[in-house]
Amino acid sequence: VLDYLSNLEYDILDVRSPRWHDDFSILRNATKELDANYINVVNTSIGPQLSLEPAISLLNSFSSFAKREAIKRCIEKKAKELKSLFVSNCESIRQTFDDQRRHPPLRVNEPTYAGSSLWARSLSVMVTASWNSLTNADCMRCEVVPSSDEDAQLTKDALLSTLHAFQQQRHEDWTTMVEEFDQNDLEQRLQKPLLERARERANKEPIIGSTIECNFDKIILSIFDEVQYWEKFPERDQFQIPSQALSICCQRESLRLVREKVMVLVRHYNDLLSDLSDEESHLFSDHLRLVEKKINPGFSKLNWSSRPVLLERYAQACTTQILETSGIVKIYHSRQRKILSNCNNIGSFLLIKIDKNESYSDGSFETQQIKHRAEATNIFHVSHTRIKKEMDI
Repeated sequence: VLDYLSNLEYDILDVRSPRWHDDFSILRNATKELDANYINVVNTSIGPQLSLEPAISLLNSFSSFAKREAIKRCIEKKAKELKSLFVSNCESIRQTFDDQRRHPPLRVNEPTYAGSSLWARSLSVMVTASWNSLTNADCMRCEVVPSSDEDAQLTKDALLSTLHAFQQQRHEDWTTMVEEFDQNDLEQRLQKPLLERARERANKEPIIGSTIECNFDKIILSIFDEVQYWEKFPERDQFQIPSQALSICCQRESLRLVREKVMVLVRHYNDLLSDLSDEESHLFSDHLRLVEKKINPGFSKLNWSSRPVLLERYAQACTTQILETSGIVKIYHSRQRKILSNCNNIGSFLLIKIDKNESYSDGSFETQQIKHRAEATNIFHVSHTRIKKEMDI
């Protein structure tokens, strides 16, 4: 159209020309078509399936070309839709929070109180980021779009207030729980032995020779986890750590190292027991007795308040003894499998060879059997030699 208008044979400003009104109509229709195409692009790009942040970014780009009234109205309409989308997102987050506040979707390693508070804070950060993107967008600050909607502001403030109150309540609940224990109570919980026997579910009595467990106090472990996660909050002043928890957490790193070594000991010991059947346990009773003698101090004499160096030496010595016994058990199982394989070779070998598709002449059958018995003798001899070799200690 512009090329056509630039090549007119008369002055484009001469409204008295007979062709001026026709050419002006061509320009006006082309402009309306261009407006319609631009509006279609905006409506197609910013559809209901698009999330808030990408939609705001696109609307910013489109608003920079909003010079004509039709396009300005389209941009204004989309801006209002984005505000409505923000309100809808806030209501969805509020519904999710109300549904899950009693049982927050925590990971396996996240503590109850600080984990749920961090979950609420993540929702708060998400809402705040969306609001900042919405209010700081150029398309929301220009003269095309009115100032921020009060409904969106009120919805955002109410949701953030609820999430913050939930975080404060979880911190207060945890603080109340910790303050039930004084410093002596927490130190006393470190007097527990390092290890304990697994207990039967029925009578709760320990089983001698059964699997073992790390006997670290669950309350102190939960305090360590809670403090670690409460320290992740940027708002340290709002979520103070109780003095009892801070005092016991001074030993957190040394106890963590000792606990990891004890857990390695426990895992190797339980693996050793799981590798042995009841009959094999009697066979290796002498070796197991040495292992039991080695780990026995962990059930009585040694506790979590003992010197860390002493505990680490104990755990290392026990682990070494258990691994030595496990190595003997593995050698036994390996040789047992080899002996069983050779026995199967002997047991599955037929002493007579008969070919159903062959007609035997006089003496041929006896000749074939002599060769077959020679082969059998050789196989039996080799298998017997291997079995004797595996049984040699």
